[in-house]
Amino acid sequence: MIKKVIIILNDDEFYDDAQLLARSFFARASVERVKEERKESGFVPQKTVEISSDGETVYLRLDGLVPSVGSMSLTRGQIHDIFKRAMYKDISASTGITLPWGFLTGVKPAKRITEILKKNPNIDEETARRKFEAAYMVRPDKSRLAYEVAKNEEKILTALHKERDFSIYLGIPFCPSVCSYCSFGSLPVNSVSEADIESYIDALCYEIKEVARMTRDKYSGLGAVYIGGGTPITLGEPHLERVLDTFISEFGVENALEFTVEAGRPDAFTKAKLKLLKEKGVTRISVNPQSMNEATLKRIGRNHTTEDVRDAFKLARDLGFDNINTDIILALPGEGPKEVAETAEEIRALAPESLTVHSLAIKRAAAMDNKSLPADLTAEDMEKMTAETVRLADELEMQPYYMYRQQNMAGNLENVGYAKEGRECLYNIVIMEEVQDIIALGCGASSKFIFDDGRIERAVNVKSLKDYIERTDEMIERKRRLL
Repeated sequence: MIKKVIIILNDDEFYDDAQLLARSFFARASVERVKEERKESGFVPQKTVEISSDGETVYLRLDGLVPSVGSMSLTRGQIHDIFKRAMYKDISASTGITLPWGFLTGVKPAKRITEILKKNPNIDEETARRKFEAAYMVRPDKSRLAYEVAKNEEKILTALHKERDFSIYLGIPFCPSVCSYCSFGSLPVNSVSEADIESYIDALCYEIKEVARMTRDKYSGLGAVYIGGGTPITLGEPHLERVLDTFISEFGVENALEFTVEAGRPDAFTKAKLKLLKEKGVTRISVNPQSMNEATLKRIGRNHTTEDVRDAFKLARDLGFDNINTDIILALPGEGPKEVAETAEEIRALAPESLTVHSLAIKRAAAMDNKSLPADLTAEDMEKMTAETVRLADELEMQPYYMYRQQNMAGNLENVGYAKEGRECLYNIVIMEEVQDIIALGCGASSKFIFDDGRIERAVNVKSLKDYIERTDEMIERKRRLL
């Protein structure tokens, strides 16, 4: 097994590309860099990959692949694509490995299809997909997925678009426990004092009021509301009610197109909390088991059982929730096609309105590292697991409506949201497609402002609970400068 990748590269401009592609081919390997001075200018393709005889180290010598940005009358993006294509082809030829998404390393593959469709308004599906496949060396089944997502997003956004609408994200950074794969900076609620939770609620409600005052005359209507975290319902009922009441009184939700609370963890569900959400006008919730395998749940740091998941669903249904999402993760430690098939069977019986399928992505801030990926998990295994979830979505009469990719994803695959028609999560599409402002409130939340000239500016709240509480005015001012 390859344990180390050494990248020999003479230009900082292309290091991120090289690192991302290297990790795509060799997911469990560490990556090191050796910098060399440029020996020649211009673009001179040459063989780039040398694999050591011990089979544990890969050397990627990329000197000849690096053209100067701005040379050859090409854009920066085109130069980067030339670099990635040449690197991909050489690694693939040397190893015999191909990747489902070719050399695409971006977060939003469907956007590339959308660009093709916009440039060629009368193009048919087959031609658009062939262009996409040829441009990025993407596999046909992935081009089909990207095309379906792009077309479904287009249909939903056509119904959404109002010139001055905006959406809101509100973050609650507490969880019953922190999962080993999590990198969101959420805090286990039992590690935070009641006084600090109270201070956080004070700061959050203050930010809600101040930002609502700033936005009141700027926008004509509220699109999507998404309360996430963390696990929002980890809060006690009085705190949860106070946040909801403050938010609703300041922003109003009666005309919002969607009001989602990512209830998430079944071990945080209570009848009183779900009843409160229903009374406050929440239209969509999530119940997120990630796996329906008891051993896996313990392994990743979850406190709930599969029976808790079933109970959470029944409770939500009994209280009238008719739009429930369920998240599952592929390639969790100890899981293969058999375990995913068992999870799919359980989800099939629960019959959610939408399903989000994640491929495990290892992040630096998570407790889990690359070595936690199952050592014997093959590309064929990942394909079988993915096929199982596609079959599940089909049987539940769902279509793919949004998709994104992350660094260090198992199998170099993707995260896909499926939904029954009319039950898609509008917020997920808005944040992917960047079609309207998103005002984000709370610890670690990131606001995004879309300007008429296409410019996108962000105002990011600090992740530290203590810093957020002490610097709330600064977080508000960051938004004020962009509103």
